[in-house]
Amino acid sequence: QRHLTIPCEMCIRDSHRTSLVGALLNVSTEQSRLNMMADAVFKQVVGGDPVSIRRLYSEVENKVILSARLLGLANELPALADVSFAMRRRMVILECTNIVKDEDKDPDLIDKLKDERPAILRRWVEALQRLRARGKFDEPKSSIDAVEAYLREHDSVAQWSEARTIRSDEADSEKWPTVEECYVDYNEFAKQMGYRAPYALPVFKNKLKNLGLNIKRRVLTFGTVNSIVEQAGLSFKDQSREAMAKRL
Repeated sequence: QRHLTIPCEMCIRDSHRTSLVGALLNVSTEQSRLNMMADAVFKQVVGGDPVSIRRLYSEVENKVILSARLLGLANELPALADVSFAMRRRMVILECTNIVKDEDKDPDLIDKLKDERPAILRRWVEALQRLRARGKFDEPKSSIDAVEAYLREHDSVAQWSEARTIRSDEADSEKWPTVEECYVDYNEFAKQMGYRAPYALPVFKNKLKNLGLNIKRRVLTFGTVNSIVEQAGLSFKDQSREAMAKRL
């Protein structure tokens, strides 16, 4: 029956998650882009899945379901590793773009609102009833766009694809680079751009498919030996593999 202020990146520790037991709300304030969100824990808590906790001087407890709702207040959102659909469907971003001028600020506003608490509570209850009737939040388009932009910003494969490649026609498939060549270039791009955890090759290939890129298998014959390679339906913006090799 309480609210807490545990930073979102600290929830990765089971000892910090213990504080959330019995809490209804956790508010993370003043987030930094240098912090990495504990996205796995975020998905578990929001989705109502069990997590592990560890009380002081005690063993780890598994299968604990936390009822706390997670609210973050930030000028800049923290770094994110998971940009999957599972993360997208659990997140709502509301942009507060109105800036109150100094001359319009009311230093006594909190005290004035105390007198309005019954009416505020009534509006909350009415809003909760509408939410339960809908079964989901009625998100404005600005919120949906903000979530898409946030996830895309932290999708290193999508950023690499936009920055260094262009889509290629099926007619030029013989000139398509191999998936491995793309992966080498992607890794270098991810390091240059400061992404902390570039994807492994199998995940990279799946994300290329999710971007709508055509992945084509070809059989190359060298004498009596057949070799299977996978090529991606794109070309590098510099139009040459030699330039890519020189860049690396």
